[in-house]
Amino acid sequence: MKLVLTLILLLASFRMHAQSDTVFKETIPGSNYLSLYGELLGNSYTLSINAEYAHLFNDKRNGIYLRGGAGYIYYGTSVLFEGGYLIGKNKNYFELGFGYTEAFNTDDEDMVGIRAGYRRMGKNGFLLRVSPMLAILKYKNGDKEAWPWLGLSLGYSFPRR
Repeated sequence: MKLVLTLILLLASFRMHAQSDTVFKETIPGSNYLSLYGELLGNSYTLSINAEYAHLFNDKRNGIYLRGGAGYIYYGTSVLFEGGYLIGKNKNYFELGFGYTEAFNTDDEDMVGIRAGYRRMGKNGFLLRVSPMLAILKYKNGDKEAWPWLGLSLGYSFPRR
């Protein structure tokens, strides 16, 4: 519960603008973005809602991101965290990420995810992510296993100055 409360407080500290005169046609170098999106499958196995902070470096080709979210698993709930690196140009990025998902209300597994996928930050802030992953599961009984997985995300990115 403390983890969920910490996540809510962290996300509440971001300043958002629902309406703005700024409509970006391409990503802005040296800028920060707050993204809100839903993910199908991915780090939370089934469905998750995520908030992400991304910073694009001045060369506009690279950036970093930090992400947090809460999800629904077919047998419980989860909280996830991920960090990663963006490599790309204009609106198209290749992303490399490493994340951790803690599952609650279950006696099954927690997951470490290694992501390598595609991200598009399109006109008017539309965000699309398609990400093959390697999911490394750690079961409560100590067993571990790894298998391929996939995440599909749709949402919106807000430029922050």
